[in-house]
Amino acid sequence: MARLSDRKVLVTGGSGYVGSEVVRALLAEGAKVANLDLREGNFASPDRARLRTLIGDVADTGSCEVAVARAVDFLGGLDALICAAGVMLTDDGELGRVSEKAWDGTLSANAKGAWLAATHSLRWLRGGSHPSITFIGSIAADRGSTTSQLAYSVSKGAVAALTTELAVSLAPVGIRVNRVSPGPLHGGVLGSRLREPGAKERRELSVPVGRLGEAQDVARACVFLVESTADYVTGINLVVDGGISVRLI
Repeated sequence: MARLSDRKVLVTGGSGYVGSEVVRALLAEGAKVANLDLREGNFASPDRARLRTLIGDVADTGSCEVAVARAVDFLGGLDALICAAGVMLTDDGELGRVSEKAWDGTLSANAKGAWLAATHSLRWLRGGSHPSITFIGSIAADRGSTTSQLAYSVSKGAVAALTTELAVSLAPVGIRVNRVSPGPLHGGVLGSRLREPGAKERRELSVPVGRLGEAQDVARACVFLVESTADYVTGINLVVDGGISVRLI
C-alpha cells in the first residue's frame, strides 16, 4: 500500500532541482500534490488527477495567497506543506562582496517566502489529517557556507528559527513543523561548480559516506516527515549530509 495514499500536499518550489524530486517522491507514494512555483515543472507523463502546478510567487503575499487557495481547491483540502522554494544567487558572497540586491532577493525568496507560504496555508492545515509543515533548510544555517554565500546562510538561519517558533506555537493545534537540512548536493547550483577537473572528487573526500548528496536523498526525508507515522516528530532538524556535520564537530 502507498505510504501517502489520500494525503494532500502543497509543495512550494516544486519545479526546482530539489522540489521536483520531492514532488516525484510524493506522487510515487500515492499523494495528491499541488506545486506552487514561478514556472512549470518537467514531469514525465504526470497524473493530471494527482498533480497540478500553480504559477505564483511565494515572496509576494497577494500572489502566494491566491496560489495557495487555488492549490487547496485542486487538492480538496490540505494535509501537508513542504517549502522547497528558494534561491542561491551568483552575486551572493562574503561580507563586503555580497550585493544588496542579492541580500534582499535571497532573504525574500528563502525566508519571507517560507513564512508567507505557512501563513496562507495555516487555516487549511488546521482542518487537515495529521497536518505538518516541512521547511527545506541547509547545514549552512548552523555551520556556515563553505562557498561564502552569506545571504544564503543567513536566510536558512531564518528558516531554522521559523521552524523552532512554529513547532512550539502550532503543537497545541496538532500541526507538526520540521526542517530538512541538506549538505552539498551533486546537482543544482553546486553542480555547476564541479566541472573543473578533480573538483567533484575533492568534494567527495569531505563526505564520510564517500559521495555527494542527491535531490532524491532530500525527497525521501520529506516523505518520512509527511507520513502520519511521524506524528510524534516535531521541531527537529533532519540533517541529510552524508555525515559532514559529524566530521565538523
